[in-house]
Amino acid sequence: MEHIVSFAVTKLADLLAQEVGLLKGVDDELRSLLHLLQWIQALLKDMDHGNKDDERAKLWANLLRDLAHDTEDIIDDYIFKVHQGRVVGPFKISILHELGKRIRKVKMIAQEIYDNQSKFCNESFVTRSSTNETRPPKMSWRQTPDVDVLGFDQHIQALARMLMGDDGNQRRAVVSITAMGGVGKTTLAKKIFSDPLIKRHFTIQAWISVSQEDRVLQVLETIAREGMAISETWLEEQRTDNLLWKDFYKHVKAESEEWLENHSHGVLKKAITDYLKERKYLVVLDNIWSKEAWDSIKGVLPDMMNGSRVLLTTRNQDVALHADRQSPPYDLKFLGEEDGWELFSSTAIPTMCSRDCPPYLESIGKEMVAKCCGLPLAIIALGRLVLTKRQTVEEWRKLLESANWQLSKGEEQISEILALSYHHLPYCIKPCFLYFSIFPKGSLINAKRLIRLWIAEGFIQPRDQEAMEEVAEDYLEELVNRSMIQVVKRHHHGGIKICQIHELLHDLSISLGKGMNFIHIPNFDGEEKILHKPRRLAFHDDKSTSCISRLKSTDRYTSRLRTVALMDMKRTSELEKFFHDIKLLRVINLHGTGIKSLPDDVGKLIHLRYLGLRYTDLKKLPSSIGKLTNLQTLDIKNSVSIRELPSQVWKMHLNLRHLEGNGFSIKGLPSTEGFSTLQTLSSVKAGTWLWNSLQKMTSLRKLGVHGVTETDKEALLHCLFFFFFE
Repeated sequence: MEHIVSFAVTKLADLLAQEVGLLKGVDDELRSLLHLLQWIQALLKDMDHGNKDDERAKLWANLLRDLAHDTEDIIDDYIFKVHQGRVVGPFKISILHELGKRIRKVKMIAQEIYDNQSKFCNESFVTRSSTNETRPPKMSWRQTPDVDVLGFDQHIQALARMLMGDDGNQRRAVVSITAMGGVGKTTLAKKIFSDPLIKRHFTIQAWISVSQEDRVLQVLETIAREGMAISETWLEEQRTDNLLWKDFYKHVKAESEEWLENHSHGVLKKAITDYLKERKYLVVLDNIWSKEAWDSIKGVLPDMMNGSRVLLTTRNQDVALHADRQSPPYDLKFLGEEDGWELFSSTAIPTMCSRDCPPYLESIGKEMVAKCCGLPLAIIALGRLVLTKRQTVEEWRKLLESANWQLSKGEEQISEILALSYHHLPYCIKPCFLYFSIFPKGSLINAKRLIRLWIAEGFIQPRDQEAMEEVAEDYLEELVNRSMIQVVKRHHHGGIKICQIHELLHDLSISLGKGMNFIHIPNFDGEEKILHKPRRLAFHDDKSTSCISRLKSTDRYTSRLRTVALMDMKRTSELEKFFHDIKLLRVINLHGTGIKSLPDDVGKLIHLRYLGLRYTDLKKLPSSIGKLTNLQTLDIKNSVSIRELPSQVWKMHLNLRHLEGNGFSIKGLPSTEGFSTLQTLSSVKAGTWLWNSLQKMTSLRKLGVHGVTETDKEALLHCLFFFFFE
């Protein structure tokens, strides 16, 4: 909750610093409100996590959340009105009068909340907590290796025998690992997938994480990239006149999304099926949710009686039996008491050895492990939380008693343990974790784009001399180290490229986010309950978009929206009208939607920081986009119909950090100010702008230029020389 008040404090302080000349008459009121919010912020930092179930604490936190949101709304609304007209004469007097009136009302409410806290809350309500810091901290989390789930050795050996066909069975068998969420199906499958014996046994291997919204194209692309691209001899084996195959292989090896996008599913499916027919392959399908998902995929996986295998993980035994009734599901059980204690110790104790656990802590530690009910995910999450605490009886006992351990059976058994890990996150990272709720379950999340979204939302504050992207990377690694998210793929230099959140933690992020009006995710099952003025709106399936027409007419609902995310939605009949009346948006993410045009008045969204238009059906952008002077990210990559951007884009030089597309050009020439904040420019057509502006892009980290002439090469070399030697 502290982070919400922190946003309001930061915004109010910035307003006073930047707009002081326009605030005469209300500046004292603003400073008074700022000081009061700073006192409340300090109190929130000191709130004891152990009292999070106290009804008084919940009420106080909810009141403060609404107060902070009201303050932020007042400031953003004032800035919006300033940009709508010249702040002179009667107009200036009018908006200042309204601003003063709203400030006094909020200040009165803030004072009442503060007074009531002092009146009705005893000393135990607020105590010193060591987990929060006065400013965004530089993370000092000890880098820990991936933890082996102890007790898995026997499972690995048994499954390896099944996969390598020790029984002499040469048919394409489907071996299924079944268990509830959190037991370690994916961890076990990864161990097997990376085992040297398995790698030597199979010619081709591919790992596919299947989301609930199973897409055949996603599976085809992954098999192509992870399976086919690793074979160096395949191209030589093809006939020299087979141009389609040669073109396919060349682009797959280059990881070109454009080739895959421009060829039909049928062509891709046939190419992969024909390729796999000649090889012994292992394809892992992680997290299959339904029989229909398997049915949509199985046709790509031929059975040539050569010992090929499919390894499938699922929570549903019916799915496993449907995939292959001749192979009984391998049911993964909970960890036993001894293995659970070993796993906890290897995570929670600095030496990573159970025998080094201080004797006076062992009994408390085993009590904590017993409450995890043998679930590896819960044990690891709890162990990494304990690692952040002092090794004292008091600290461990406090953790043991700070959560509601008396839980019902099933997956809810670990919900409080996982929630405890969230409550002990540094305050500045909490909104970053909650933000995972905006993505559909099972999503593979690009870390680069996630970080840009965090920055646009205002979650990342400058720290020392570091760029905000570097601070955000630090936060992301912290979430990984605390087992709150999982790394799917890293860059060659070690940074996170793709990440994912476990389904139980995803459910937690949604539950917590809804509880504090952080996010609303429409289900629209006929009984849709709308939160009171949520800050973010995310659609996770096409059905939910049918409620757009109802929502857009409800100003009470939309007035506070800062983010709208409709990723991979195709039903867009109402979408193009939805943004007309939402004036305070910071983030619009329309990744993968079928939207065909943006309204001309998109330029009124002067608070917009992030505009995600990747994989859309847009053909052009309106010229009013140049008015988005606060925009940090404009992403039109793989929206292949957008070939040219309006010249007004050059006016966005003050704050634009990332501009990505595919072979687009920009009309006109840049302004003389240059783009000093621009870090990413890809892939733009070369032109005279190279001579005029490239050397002014002093923050540039990634540059992609196409259509380069001999003259353009000279400009590029000149600028590169400037960057290296200036």
